[in-house]
Amino acid sequence: MRKISLLLFSLLLFVSFTVAQNATYIGTKKCKMCHTKDGIYGVWEKSKHASAFKTLATDESKKLAKGKNAAEDPSCITCHVANKDTKATYDDGVGCEACHGPGSEHMKLVMKDKEKGKAALKAVKAGDAKLCEKCHNKQSPTFKGFDIKKDWEKIKHIRKS
Repeated sequence: MRKISLLLFSLLLFVSFTVAQNATYIGTKKCKMCHTKDGIYGVWEKSKHASAFKTLATDESKKLAKGKNAAEDPSCITCHVANKDTKATYDDGVGCEACHGPGSEHMKLVMKDKEKGKAALKAVKAGDAKLCEKCHNKQSPTFKGFDIKKDWEKIKHIRKS
């Protein structure tokens, strides 16, 4: 129970931080417009993160949710979408904004000033275990272990241009 409280507090802190910036969630499809040529969108699209929300409709998820609709259960949704309060991004699963924060300010600024645009997104350091472990942890009913060095290789994306 203590770990769940810590997880919820962390999520609340993250949401509070992003709201304070007046940024809003725009969805991964908007990110695709600029991040296809550099390969970033392709890495995400091939990852399990891209289909994370869809997994909540599987028979396994229905069993784990014990009679609840996993796709509507806040305790499930929290780790299967970028932001559980923004249903417009549910189909994105764990999209760009789940790790980098809301993208509206980035999108507005990047065309005017690339550096300010980059600064408008939350920087994610390679192998930031604390960020990943908000969802990849023992509280997850499907947790099978988490090795940041090995698992980071599956999702890392580096801007090529």
